[in-house]
Amino acid sequence: MRRQTIHRVYTEDKRRATIVRAIAKQFETFTLQPTTGYYRGKPEKSIVLEIVGANQSQAKWQAARIREINRQASVLVITQSGRSKKITASQLQSSIRLSSYSYRLSCIAVSNQRLLCLWL
Repeated sequence: MRRQTIHRVYTEDKRRATIVRAIAKQFETFTLQPTTGYYRGKPEKSIVLEIVGANQSQAKWQAARIREINRQASVLVITQSGRSKKITASQLQSSIRLSSYSYRLSCIAVSNQRLLCLWL
């Protein structure tokens, strides 16, 4: 596993397609999560964009661009340091031994962000 910086940008879900196009120009991979945010006690549709491995200036520039696209006074950026590991197709199946029984963990990708795993 290697240490990387993770940047999360929180913003209103106003112009999602424009935001995605802007981020995709600079980053090959990122995650967009729809969520509900609260502003002054009232719910609003929001999104969280997560970018792993970007440097601070790239994340700051992208957050400023998102703020402009959504015409907001501000967006929230949270930066964390963490460990990341890519799991390849050959690593999706592994065997373990539990007491006297042998189980196999089999996983299949059901979408870009989800895996279905079963112990067999």
